[in-house]
Amino acid sequence: MVAPLFEIFPLLPAIEQAALILTPNNRLKNKILESYGHHSLIHGNQIWQAPRVYALADWQRDAWLSLQDAGCVHCHGTLTNSHQRELLWQQVIANSSEGAELLNTDKLAAQADLAYRNLLLWQLPLSTLDDYSDSDYRLFSRWAHDFEKELERRQLLCAETSYRLLAQAYKDGTLEREPVIFLKGFDDLAPLLNTLLQAATETIKEVPVKPTAGMQVGRLQLPDFDQEVLGAAHWSRQILKRDPAASIGIIVPNLGQCRAQVERCFTSVFEPHYFLPQTPRYTLPFNFSAGIPLASTALIYDTLQLLQLNRNRMELTPLCNLLQSPFFSAVENEYTERTDLVTRLRRLGKITLSGTDLRYHCQQVCSGFSTTAQARTAGITDAGDSDIPTLAARLQQVETLRRQQPKQQLPGQWADFFLQQLTLLGWPGQRRLDSNEYQQVSQWYQLLEVFSSLDVTGSMLALNAALGQLQGLAASTHFQAQVPSSPIQILGALEGAGLQFTHCWVMGLHQRDWPPAPSPHPLLPIDLQRRHGMPHASSERELAFARSLTASYRQCAEYVVFSSPQREGETPLEPSRLIEDLPLISLPEIKLQTMASANISADGNSHRGEEDARQDYCDLQGYYRRLLACRQLEWVDCARGPTLDRDRALRGGSGVLRQQAICPFNAFAVYRLGAAAYQAPAPGLSSIERGVVLHDALAFIWAQLKSSRNLQRLAPSQLDELVEQYVRRALAPLQQQRPELLGKHYCELEIERQTKLIGLWLALEGQRGEFDVVATERQEDVAIAGLKLQLRLDRLDRLQSGDYLLIDYKTGNPKIQNWQGERPQEPQLPLYAISGNRDVNAIAFAQINAKQCQFLGLGELSDPPAGIVVPGTGRNQDLPGQWNDVLAHWRRLLENLAREFQRGESRVEYLEPGVQRYYTDYEPLNRVREQPQLEQAWANRHWPHPQPGACL
Repeated sequence: MVAPLFEIFPLLPAIEQAALILTPNNRLKNKILESYGHHSLIHGNQIWQAPRVYALADWQRDAWLSLQDAGCVHCHGTLTNSHQRELLWQQVIANSSEGAELLNTDKLAAQADLAYRNLLLWQLPLSTLDDYSDSDYRLFSRWAHDFEKELERRQLLCAETSYRLLAQAYKDGTLEREPVIFLKGFDDLAPLLNTLLQAATETIKEVPVKPTAGMQVGRLQLPDFDQEVLGAAHWSRQILKRDPAASIGIIVPNLGQCRAQVERCFTSVFEPHYFLPQTPRYTLPFNFSAGIPLASTALIYDTLQLLQLNRNRMELTPLCNLLQSPFFSAVENEYTERTDLVTRLRRLGKITLSGTDLRYHCQQVCSGFSTTAQARTAGITDAGDSDIPTLAARLQQVETLRRQQPKQQLPGQWADFFLQQLTLLGWPGQRRLDSNEYQQVSQWYQLLEVFSSLDVTGSMLALNAALGQLQGLAASTHFQAQVPSSPIQILGALEGAGLQFTHCWVMGLHQRDWPPAPSPHPLLPIDLQRRHGMPHASSERELAFARSLTASYRQCAEYVVFSSPQREGETPLEPSRLIEDLPLISLPEIKLQTMASANISADGNSHRGEEDARQDYCDLQGYYRRLLACRQLEWVDCARGPTLDRDRALRGGSGVLRQQAICPFNAFAVYRLGAAAYQAPAPGLSSIERGVVLHDALAFIWAQLKSSRNLQRLAPSQLDELVEQYVRRALAPLQQQRPELLGKHYCELEIERQTKLIGLWLALEGQRGEFDVVATERQEDVAIAGLKLQLRLDRLDRLQSGDYLLIDYKTGNPKIQNWQGERPQEPQLPLYAISGNRDVNAIAFAQINAKQCQFLGLGELSDPPAGIVVPGTGRNQDLPGQWNDVLAHWRRLLENLAREFQRGESRVEYLEPGVQRYYTDYEPLNRVREQPQLEQAWANRHWPHPQPGACL
């Protein structure tokens, strides 16, 4: 059992006389109650009366309810929470003359509310700001007056106003005063709270901190913050090894900003296997005081994303992630449909999608699966279960419900609407929720109640505004899982105040952060804040705050370690002046102190302890090594897959041989397994789409011109008109598919660019000898070594000499060297040249881009255009010197590649290292980066197995 973190004995006299005990927060209150319960059980009590321990806010709320029960005429208003006030502030600011010019009214509303509350807490009237001429302060003053009018009109009250009324009620006897009030854990109190407490009691007593006997305090410097956290984690682990009953406090002043980093480090030390995906979630041996935003938890994040389906447009990536979520509908039964839907949506190449797009494609996917197949997938045996709605039906029901809603409603009405939609979507899914997820669902319902409480403001919200408010509430609400008591408490600067431990580590105390830098409120005059001692207003106040906390930390445990990082990035850091008087120690000394505290002798065992301590630093790596040591590997030869069925229809053209030449495994993955790398969506036209427009436009142009003679007859103006006409025609289908992204001005710019580029190319074509265009964009079926492929020909020219020239348009930087070698990287033109129904005398890339327009080719022509060279010359030394020999050479190479593919050759072997960087999308599948480790593992094998061609 974990020892209580609060020393209850100083409070026992107050508890015995049923005195009121106030704490600044619920955490300290709960620790006091827990400690008193532990004390009562030790003394044999089975039942006991709960002590009167309250967090200050809870006591004030109960007192207010008592005042209302007493029929006080001045407390007829409704108390507001922070969310209700911020909504009122947003409306006040938005309705002001400056509201239209402000970008982030939500953040400004929160700042205005805090400034107004500070004025009330320090008992300063709004007229105080009249003495300042700064326009920002006058603007806030005007907003505050409007805010007060809204409160009065709606009969609402701020909590700070209730404090003033409570103080008056205690003074005039409406509420009974307390004989004495004990305060525990308060550093300072605002004037209004002091006034309230003094009115509520005759005597206020501070509960003193009892110093821990035999304290040992030291200071430590570590290279950086990450090493601080790891050091604290290993230190804590070592303590618990020696003393399982120890209670350890880890104080991190900026815990809210670095919680994820701290959690990662502690998890890697205490539970390294927790990172494994198959490990079910369970309670870790440490607990955080700082929760995480509810909106960032997986379940609630997906819940909010489901409600985003109400918006007109959704971003592609979050939508695709949402479709894989287990928190709605029946993902196990719909996995195939959802995966197919994600594939279709990604192939659209759109950055955002409309709800209509989503529902249309979902309907197309769902209609492609028969009822029998769905029933078989879901394991349905009862005919009545066949009425389970498909995903498409659910989405349509959600949209129908949305269209039935009025444009504006109260928040509570929107909350009911959101719950109805989630029910239609099958939220939170059919999978059994774990403990954390169950708590998140419960907190989601509480969040909707808070959202509904915004009704008291009388605000009518549009749907998008309601979604924004709900998102903001979820982001500002913290989720803290309810877990059993843990021996290690990781706390923020304030949460650790007043608690007692056996061991404590306070980290991050360097001179830049401790004491914290002052940060006065931007909406209140700085000198006003400093003069009245408001929070964060001055260096003196921050120093006093930090000094008080540091002093309390020094007395919170028998062994206390203060640490600071030596650097942050490249910036050197010095320890805080508040801890530099402490003796400097090293980490091994801390571990030896820990062992001494556990009464371990120094003769021999301490050396073993030091070795254990050093070993603890590699727990995560050690865990991985132990996993590796007990592995049972089965080596599988993945260098060859099943032979291709000759009757199987294969989709793909020359790309099959291209991928086989570059990396056989990639060819197998793409054309046999169906793996596909999606083109990342672009805000306009992608490079591939620009190439398609150019190809189509040139096909239209040559389909009309048909020959060089007709090209040369056109005047420049006629040619420009012709080119622009067909560029528009080629671009029109893309513009129709994405009118929201391809607007009029954007398309006009693209038409102008393409027209100019094609004009430059046609000018080069006009300088060639006579030719006729025999074919453009023609699809043909070819067979190579029995492998049937479909080729698409960009263009085939017949020259005046009767020679044939095969042309492939390229908007990039093609290289004829890619036709060379034993595994040609660009086999399309060579493949067509050896497979066509007529002799081809030359092949060429038509390079068309802003940098260069030229032919790059190879062959034997009577009158070759510039750029088409004879085999065996220039950079083509490794090709035969005669064109017919080149064709025979290509036939042999391409037939070899075709046979490899048909045999199922799937080695993870790239043609050359430089090519690999263009195919990183396939690396998670082909595991090419793991090959050196796998080869090393094979070299160190201790069992007789035949070596596979590739170890995967």
